[in-house]
Amino acid sequence: MVYVENEMKPELMNGGAGFTGLFYDPNMSSYHPYIGGLDGSRRKNATRETTAHLKTWLNEHRKNPYPTKAEKIMLALLTKMTLTQFY
Repeated sequence: MVYVENEMKPELMNGGAGFTGLFYDPNMSSYHPYIGGLDGSRRKNATRETTAHLKTWLNEHRKNPYPTKAEKIMLALLTKMTLTQFY
């Protein structure tokens, strides 16, 4: 289909009411991992014990605050966090 400059595309007529592809759908919030959990559980905040281990490590590595793979594994075990949370 070829459009003339002054002719409006059909999907843009009526304010684009028929187009919903890129907009937020409140019915889908339970399916998105960052909007709502699949099981409805809440995100848990880090405890002081967890952050203490991380702060200690960070203070000891101020010049190069990038943990190696072994350090990530060690920190994950100490803090009871998943390894994915360190990437």
